[in-house]
Amino acid sequence: MSNFIIGTLDDSEGRFSSQGDGSTATPYTLEVAVGGNSVDETTGSMVITTQEHHEIHEENHYFLENYQDVGSGVSLYMTIVTPDTTKWAHMVALFSSEAEAYYEVYEGAAAGTGGSVLTARNNNRNSENTSGLVITLGVTPGATGTLLFAHKLGSGTNPSQSSPGESSRGSEIILAQDTIYLVKMTSGAADNAISYRLSWYEHTNK
Repeated sequence: MSNFIIGTLDDSEGRFSSQGDGSTATPYTLEVAVGGNSVDETTGSMVITTQEHHEIHEENHYFLENYQDVGSGVSLYMTIVTPDTTKWAHMVALFSSEAEAYYEVYEGAAAGTGGSVLTARNNNRNSENTSGLVITLGVTPGATGTLLFAHKLGSGTNPSQSSPGESSRGSEIILAQDTIYLVKMTSGAADNAISYRLSWYEHTNK
């Protein structure tokens, strides 16, 4: 029997141990010691969660969602300002519209003026933790910075005769620290309901 090393395990917490001598009768096996929240108390099974779900339980996951009616040809601007720390925001975003609309996301924008600071909610409603991001809606933008991505949503200029549109950023983006992001949402129809949903967790790499 040939043995191959396919990776390196971090055993700083003493969770791993090996058994067997490599023979056919007693091949090598790896045992993982788990405890606490890693084991279901009812079944004794190992519990594996996604990083996002884990961060909810760690009280570091936040969301912000709402909508606003926007006139034809009118742009609604939002800024997302990240703090100058290594606790980075891992974000996914969803934008939708009742009729035709466009949205663009820029990185490294200049500070805007005015607008209303929005309150992000912690996914764990028992937590008093707050997000380190400052998100402002209705700003008058400065220089836009570098365009990261842009999408066209929906079709038609009359909401009652239009197809709704939706665009999501399913793959998370780790926002750069100490940076201003500018979101531009432009309506292609009168009285067009534009919705936004931001979801993120804040995590410091080990």
